[in-house]
Amino acid sequence: MNPLTELHERLAYSAVAGTALLEEDFRLKKAMENLAPLVQKNLVFEKIHDGLQQLFHAEETQRGKLLLNLLGLVDAVLYTQASSGIQGELIMLPDMPSCGTLQQIPYSELKPLVDALTTTASGRMEVLQEVRKKTPQYLSDARIINLLIADLGDTYKEMSALSFRILRAIGKGDAFTDPTDTCMHSAQLVKCLKNGFDPKGKMDMAKRVSLICEIAKEKENDWYISLLETAENRVREHAILALGYHRDNIPLLLELTKTERGKAKQMTYRALGQMDAPELDEFWQKNLKKNKKFAEYVTYVKADGVADIVALRLREAIEAAITRAELFFLDMEEIECWCNALTNKCSDAVFELYRWLFGTETDIHHLKKETFYSLELCRKIIEYKICQTLVLIYPQKLVDFLKDLSETHPNTMEKACFICDLLTLPADKVYEKWAQRANKMLHRYFEQISYQDGAYILAIEVPDYLTYTVRTLKEPLDPRWFASMVQNHCTDTLESLLPIRSADACKKIGQICYEAYLTMHTEQAAQVLPGQIMNCVQQTIWYLQIFKTCGVENIQGVILALCKRQPQISTLYLHQVFESYQEYAGTETTHKEAEQVLRFYQESNYKSISMIQKMRDMMLQYEFLKQEI
Repeated sequence: MNPLTELHERLAYSAVAGTALLEEDFRLKKAMENLAPLVQKNLVFEKIHDGLQQLFHAEETQRGKLLLNLLGLVDAVLYTQASSGIQGELIMLPDMPSCGTLQQIPYSELKPLVDALTTTASGRMEVLQEVRKKTPQYLSDARIINLLIADLGDTYKEMSALSFRILRAIGKGDAFTDPTDTCMHSAQLVKCLKNGFDPKGKMDMAKRVSLICEIAKEKENDWYISLLETAENRVREHAILALGYHRDNIPLLLELTKTERGKAKQMTYRALGQMDAPELDEFWQKNLKKNKKFAEYVTYVKADGVADIVALRLREAIEAAITRAELFFLDMEEIECWCNALTNKCSDAVFELYRWLFGTETDIHHLKKETFYSLELCRKIIEYKICQTLVLIYPQKLVDFLKDLSETHPNTMEKACFICDLLTLPADKVYEKWAQRANKMLHRYFEQISYQDGAYILAIEVPDYLTYTVRTLKEPLDPRWFASMVQNHCTDTLESLLPIRSADACKKIGQICYEAYLTMHTEQAAQVLPGQIMNCVQQTIWYLQIFKTCGVENIQGVILALCKRQPQISTLYLHQVFESYQEYAGTETTHKEAEQVLRFYQESNYKSISMIQKMRDMMLQYEFLKQEI
């Protein structure tokens, strides 16, 4: 095909140089001669040769058209003869595990997420958090899963921790993933986590082991055992901890307690402590009597014999500290050690300890202030451990104890009793019982509660790298709690409790929050500092976003309510609020709101000529009023 290729090249040159030079183009004539031997072999070559003859003998005015037609014909013939390839042996591509689903996502929306997971620029974490909040289905896309896995080794620890939480939620099918996505299976994610796994790697590989543990648990026990042959450092430690998911590993773990050293040895004790195996009761009792450090390993051990030892040693430590009050702080390390071991313990000795410790409120006020506060810290730690136990194993003995305590000592262990009621009582009963007491401490009462996948859950962190465990409340929260959160400025608490996936419930709660905002307590302007005014402005802008998220249709009066609470607000802050308001409510509604605000300043005791003039200027600047003021 060289003659044809050469001819195509010369015709292209002629098209550029012009047909006036055809008679002098000896190279084109040479290409025509080289094509002549092919004319007898195919009619197409004959047609090309005839076209060349016509081109050379045509009039000047006809040559341009003939040249282009001939060039198009030669071009088409060459296309039919083209081929591509590469020399070498054909081999099969490796079987790569697939994970997630390929979704129809616009490039403009996916690129910021890809950049956040593949670059080191600032603001990456905010991008990932925004995607998790607004378009969580993107995170289970097959193109993103491997990027999240690679990001486990991110040098920015907060970023790698967020990627870890997202992968864990995907593997477990938690709330932020798309519930209609049936193609995403935990087994697929486990395969992706194993792909390219390096048992001698660093923390990112250890995190992979932790993720596989949380997703597959004892199903991957053979893989955990196989890691012991080659794994090093943090990977080995996490592999040892993973052995705690299968009771058959008890002999192996007991042997590892004799051969491992340092952190790895500690992990063997943690793994044994996860099992709550009766055959280990004697092992734990023996070691607890010898060394208090073993208390940190018995979190999941429920045996009464172990619980009795923990309760006895904790009481002895507290009594000794109270006796030498001036040295109480020196005893806190040992006290906290035994407090942490109380999780999942429900023996009679433990309840007797609770009655003694929480029933002596009137007997400890003679102690020094430092000692008293240290004892209060001890009580808070124990209360949290009680909450952990409720979530982890929900023992009926503990529920009965807390209900009785709530009746006989209503001001004792309030948070634990409140959580117990959320798990056992109807929502309206809980609100009526606790609303007055909890209002001033809403953040503390609700800090472990959130909305996930259509239900309100109680999430408690547990030790030993097992992240958190959740338990669903008996009923969704009473809507009146949301009005209390607005009145008490608990914005972070409110946001975590919004039922985003339930449009009707979210809209109802949004309306409650809107009405509560309008009736929020009015503060005296003389008592408000500039910083407090700025906080009120930021809260108002935040509430506008909440109203938008919840789908509240009418938000008339929001800025007017702000001005009534903070009449000394500057026009600079009002600019910010009005901009956010207009973005949500539109120009017409904002126009009406601005008129009400201006009328307030004209008629109120806080009116000033300068303030009214600034309001007028601002309203004209943003075209809030269509007619001239």
